Amino acid sequence: MSSNNLKISIITVCFNSAKTIERTIRSVAAQDYPDIEYIIVDGGSTDGTLDIIHQYEDRISRLVSEPDAGIYDAMNKGIQMATGDYITFVNSDDWYNEGAVSYVAGDIMKRGAAISCYGINLFDKDGIMEWDDTFARDIHNIRFAMCRCHNAIFAKRSVFEMYGGFNLAYKISADYDWLLRAYDNGVEISYDDFPAVNFCVGGVSSVQETKMRKEARTIALLALDKLKERKKVTEKEYAEIRSKIGDYYEKAKLDRIIRTVIEEELIGKNDDIKKELKKIFPEGKCSIFGCGNFGRECCRILQQGGISVECFWDNNSQSWGTVCSGLEVKSPGEIENTRMKIVIATELYFRDISRQLKALGMKNDVDYINYNDIRHKVGKRFESVIAETA
Repeated sequence: MSSNNLKISIITVCFNSAKTIERTIRSVAAQDYPDIEYIIVDGGSTDGTLDIIHQYEDRISRLVSEPDAGIYDAMNKGIQMATGDYITFVNSDDWYNEGAVSYVAGDIMKRGAAISCYGINLFDKDGIMEWDDTFARDIHNIRFAMCRCHNAIFAKRSVFEMYGGFNLAYKISADYDWLLRAYDNGVEISYDDFPAVNFCVGGVSSVQETKMRKEARTIALLALDKLKERKKVTEKEYAEIRSKIGDYYEKAKLDRIIRTVIEEELIGKNDDIKKELKKIFPEGKCSIFGCGNFGRECCRILQQGGISVECFWDNNSQSWGTVCSGLEVKSPGEIENTRMKIVIATELYFRDISRQLKALGMKNDVDYINYNDIRHKVGKRFESVIAETA
């Protein structure tokens, strides 16, 4: 390591990225951290990307432009060129927050983990998105899926030297394979929710997402098989984890179906689903307990199905009086004054909220319902409609 600072190697891989790469480069150049090695691996762009890159040659340590076998091949090339103590990747449509690298370097010096992971800001066409990072906080979830974004991971160069780079057999989820490989070999992995990097989420196609999910499931199962071979898990543990992996990916499949149903407004075009919702909500209206992503999804499904959503409830006092999906978020203290059916739209706290409502004299399936029950009905109805490419 450097005498005073960690040397951080930042790698950007790109191909025909003229629309976005300048923001990426400028965000690296604007960092106040003194010991950055910046490497750009271009796949042979022809759209003006290289013209933009050359404008910042004084801030770039090394540039390579040549054909590659895809993003992970390019990332492996960057790893081979890197000389830093830690290596990270910022994609050509990502950008760092001000002071991000200084914060990360200080955190790494304090904790000393071989792999340090950080939070992210997601952006879509409407601006910054809210997202639940509960899954990312628990590194043990790596057993099921990629729970950390590779563009917010800083890893010791020695980890790549010891356990290898990205496996080119995987076209979409090689970063997951790499992180799971490190985890299963006992590499220390820390997490800090500081949002080091921003990136845009685009319209990932149903085909692409399906391929990613299937590839990740294969990686998770193969890693589990290796643990069994190494006698790191008992037969009982193996069976339990394998079952949980299956459950996780079935839920991921349902999530994709629901998103597609909402995006294409299929519910409003299906009389059977609208009749089913009318049976659940005979008065044609309801309220929703939980104003997170799950609650907003619930709101969109019910509104498309012709059900009027009157308001949100939430136990977080900071949300009271705010607006969610155009509706007021209220304190549960006011629930006694309403008799409309309540949909509990939170995966983590359903049991707690059920007890809360039962204490008010409310009954399950009469006065309130679990949104997951509605999701499954909708998902099963449209499963055969939404074709998923193998």
